[in-house]
Amino acid sequence: MDNKKEIRDELEKLSPFLSDIKKENAFKVPKDYFKTLPNKVLEQVRVDKNTTEQSVTQISWLDRLIENIAVLFQPRYAVGFATAAILIVSAIYFSREPNNRIEGSNTLISQYIEENIDEFDAELLWEAGISD
Repeated sequence: MDNKKEIRDELEKLSPFLSDIKKENAFKVPKDYFKTLPNKVLEQVRVDKNTTEQSVTQISWLDRLIENIAVLFQPRYAVGFATAAILIVSAIYFSREPNNRIEGSNTLISQYIEENIDEFDAELLWEAGISD
């Protein structure tokens, strides 16, 4: 018990302001606060709604269209659209590219074989399915 008195005395010497603070419950609410709160909130909402309805002006269809398009440029939508666009472009590119490569490669191979036919063995050509 003497220890608490010493601590209070020391606190009073160091900081009189802190020593004046009393231990009270700071979380007390007025009587019937929670009974009257919903009505107060509803009244405030009604007042706010009436003032906003009066202050709303006509927005043109062009302004609404621009706002709707601007929403699409938000990062979460822009990343999704960019990903979809990349997937579509890559699917188109890779679906067309192998056919062109194979046709180009076949013509190059055929040209090489025709130019150097003397160097190939007949059996090798037969196994590969190339006939004269």
